Order: sequence, then C-alpha cells, then structure tokens
Amino acid sequence: MIQVRLTSGLTITLAPQEWPEIGGAEWTTQRDGGVVEGRVLIRRHADGRALMYVDAQPGEGLFVCGDLLPLETQEIDDAVARFGELNAMPNWVVARCIQSVRG
Repeated sequence: MIQVRLTSGLTITLAPQEWPEIGGAEWTTQRDGGVVEGRVLIRRHADGRALMYVDAQPGEGLFVCGDLLPLETQEIDDAVARFGELNAMPNWVVARCIQSVRG
C-alpha cells in the first residue's frame, strides 16, 4: 500500500496494483550547497483518475505531496504546471508529466 498526503492535507492510501504507474521523472537540483534529488510519479486508476506525487524519501513511508489530477483534458496542463511550481520541478519534468497523463 502507498500513502500519499494530498496538498489539501488529506492522506489517502492506494494499492499500487489498482493504480499502475503511467509516468514520472527524476532530477537533481543544486540547493543550499548540496545536491537534492527529486522524483515524481504518476499513476492512473482503471476508472480514469490520475494521481501525481513527489517521492521525496523512496521506501520510507508517507510521500510528501500529491494531487489528484482533473479528468478534463484541458485542465490537466494547468494542474500539472501548478503542482510543478509548488514542488520546484524543472520545466522539462512538468512537460514529461503532462505527456504521461495524456498518454
């Protein structure tokens, strides 16, 4: 089971086999004199819902931040861009995430 804390503050638990991974990206950033690694994953449920989350500490429990994405295609770009901005994701990562969600 995977636990994700949504930006709304709600924590959800999901079964990975019911929410297969459809995309994601990894990157490194220089910050405060060190290197910070980032990883974002996107999963989609069979009913069409998609979840995007930052995996800040792989394998160590609760993920830092996630959001359910809108079902409407025209809203996906904006939602992913907002999520990317909130989590300091590089533009190329945001673009890759948008492509992953669109299929």
